[in-house]
Amino acid sequence: MPELLKINWYPVQVPASELRLQARELKNGEKPQYGRHVRQYEIGGARYAVVVAPGDTPPECEEMSVGWQAYPWIAQTLVYEAFLSHFATLGFEVIKRKGEGELYRQREVEGLPATLLFYDGLSVKPFYIPVGTTILFGLVLDYASRQEFVSSLADDPRQRALMGRYEVAGERSDGSQISGFAQDAGSGRAVLMSRSGPCEIPLTELKVRASYSAIRAYFSGQAGRDGGTDVVRRLQIASLSLNSSGYANTHQLAQRYAKVKELLGGARAANINVRVRSLCRSVVSIASEPADIEVR
Repeated sequence: MPELLKINWYPVQVPASELRLQARELKNGEKPQYGRHVRQYEIGGARYAVVVAPGDTPPECEEMSVGWQAYPWIAQTLVYEAFLSHFATLGFEVIKRKGEGELYRQREVEGLPATLLFYDGLSVKPFYIPVGTTILFGLVLDYASRQEFVSSLADDPRQRALMGRYEVAGERSDGSQISGFAQDAGSGRAVLMSRSGPCEIPLTELKVRASYSAIRAYFSGQAGRDGGTDVVRRLQIASLSLNSSGYANTHQLAQRYAKVKELLGGARAANINVRVRSLCRSVVSIASEPADIEVR
């Protein structure tokens, strides 16, 4: 007997009408530095800067129409950006990485020290699949979690004591993330050795990445519920890695699926409708339940 197995692919329904985009043709090899809401694509043999997310429209943009099926790599980006923007309006923190994004909201964890914050969230990856003469769109959604220190390096001497041994992270003025190892440069600033090279950043904009090893070091010397090992154990339970008894969580897969459903709003409706960044304000429908595959 064939069985249906749920996977973490969430189908997306797109309109039959064309997309009307704001775009500017890039000529003579120009490479303008627009914000992250503008992407560059080749359309009809020419290079264009295309607005794909909320933000200021670059000068000299014109209207352009493209088909969802003709340019699926543009369409999937519009769906992905629309999904992130929709949840940002619901109070989720959005973190964009290369090829994927993350959505987070804070959750209280019993017994967690006041110096730490815990976040529940979703990892989001867009995709499209050619099937016969058509193209199917979707999002890969999975449960994600993270923790961070409440205070910056400027306000937390115990974090500053970890500088040089553990990675620190912050945010650039354009909203992108930056990380690396830092050294105190004096006068409330640090020299951050990132992948793009050294840069000087105020301590107020940096925190130690709250990895489990950094947390153990931060709470070293404290016993009982405030000791590093116990704090990490509570975080592992909150993130579903361990069960409530502190052992390997054998029900993690089902619980992760339930968490995704909860974060999507408890599947109150069959679809989540979001509006993509286009002049025609196209609406796409994202299934609130994952796809099923048949297993024989």
